Amino acid sequence: GWNSAELCAALQSGDPRTESVMLDYCLHFSSRNRCDVFAALAGNTSCRTFCFSGVSIKDPEVEVLAKALRRNKSLQQLSLHHSFIGDIGAGHLAEALKRNESLTHLRLSNTSIGDRGAALLADALLVNTTLQVLDLEYSCIGDVGAQKLRDAAAQNRVLTQILLGGNNIITLVLLGSNVWGPSARAKREVLDAVKTVPTMLESSNFGLAYEAAAPFETVDELCEGIGFIVQEVAPAMTVATPAHKGLALRLQQSIRSKALEEVRHAAGLAWTSNDNMRGVAFYQCIQHILREDEEGPLMMACARYCRSLNAYLVTHRDRQWQIASASGPVWAFENDAGLKVPFLVADGAILEEEHERADYFETSDLCFNEGHGTPYKFDFITMIQTNQHTGKTRRLYRLEAAEIDGAMPPNNVTLRGAWLPRRYVEFFMKGRVYRYAGYLASTDSHAVAMTFLQAAARPDPELVPVMFFFHFDPLRGCMHVNLLENLTECRGEREWLFQHYSAFSVRRPADLSKPFCAAMPVVIELDVFPDSKEVGADVPLVPWH
Repeated sequence: GWNSAELCAALQSGDPRTESVMLDYCLHFSSRNRCDVFAALAGNTSCRTFCFSGVSIKDPEVEVLAKALRRNKSLQQLSLHHSFIGDIGAGHLAEALKRNESLTHLRLSNTSIGDRGAALLADALLVNTTLQVLDLEYSCIGDVGAQKLRDAAAQNRVLTQILLGGNNIITLVLLGSNVWGPSARAKREVLDAVKTVPTMLESSNFGLAYEAAAPFETVDELCEGIGFIVQEVAPAMTVATPAHKGLALRLQQSIRSKALEEVRHAAGLAWTSNDNMRGVAFYQCIQHILREDEEGPLMMACARYCRSLNAYLVTHRDRQWQIASASGPVWAFENDAGLKVPFLVADGAILEEEHERADYFETSDLCFNEGHGTPYKFDFITMIQTNQHTGKTRRLYRLEAAEIDGAMPPNNVTLRGAWLPRRYVEFFMKGRVYRYAGYLASTDSHAVAMTFLQAAARPDPELVPVMFFFHFDPLRGCMHVNLLENLTECRGEREWLFQHYSAFSVRRPADLSKPFCAAMPVVIELDVFPDSKEVGADVPLVPWH
């Protein structure tokens, strides 16, 4: 709960409460605030762990931090992941490592550090005598940078791990004095030390939890889960107890008043809520858990929430091809996402026959109900389908084939406006295939995408306005996208939400040779994989989009 001035004073005085300083996602600190806090580390003797992640740290700010590290004699663990640090910042930190004699763990994962930055850090490893673990996962390092690090680690007798998963290389480098030698034990230690970095849902801790998890059964149970998630994530985002309790309480009250007994609706309301705790909304808590991918009770609660939210997946396209073979009108129902989804051709034929014969039709024998035996009533006057066990109703439609929504946005395209550092924009090279670990929001409205882009505009010359175009396969659609329009707190956004670990390929990269601004963003066109399981495990997993 400290502000920057209070934290600086505590660090300078050696306040014992600063033994562990966690400033992840500390968005309310200005650049000046960050420099002041970093500078205060120079003479500090109490802080052992310092985390400042999830915020864009500019090169001059990293330089201030690096100068402080040269003088600091107490800090042991430093985490700067998700901080947009690039090669210049890595160079500043490398110079600090040459003189620092206390740091044992340095986390620089999910950054823009490339081969040049890796080479500078490798030079520092030839001199440094205390660092044990260097985490560079999910950065922009290729084979050249990895080789530089490997060569330097071979001469460093203290370093035990360099983590390079999620980069543009295939294997991890895990080297150190404790694993050298010809003995079988040494070889086993190398194998035991390897940390498998997930690039697919199936290989992630979240994937394991998701496979085992069941959706929340009641709205009350979901509300309890939301409270637990907010409570556990808040400290990592430096949110004080009153703030996170307030958010949880407001979300729970809103959900109970609007969702009634519909768990899926409740999950959607929580995701789309604009309420927040010091700038951190609930959906950001979920994204944080997915990025960190740490097993435990929090991950399981997250998986259960995601199971509940993903009940709003748009219908797969596996029925769509049958429409063309149907003669006459097509029968459809309105799903939870508000789309008109066709019945199977055989069911449609039965409904058409009964519609011509009577005003009502009751049955438990349609194809979609096979194995369940649930009694349904079809009212052809009001065009309502009713589940007679639960009382749930759905609207019926008798349409021409061209009027069926299926599982596709208009024109098979959605959009997303975002501001990215130029080096991240350059990542999207033609033909590159990649995955995104968290949920990824898009919209089928160009106006909405532009509104979000312009609202997020910042006077930072390093950032580039980008409009992403997501192209859906016109025949197969996408098996892992949610349409949230009918369950959102923000009607009109037309949000198509891609699921965790969705895969994309770059159809057309950005043209950075032309002028751009918030009103005229650069364009990146992407192809959406219909099924992310079709993509292998050897593609990059990006932490930003």
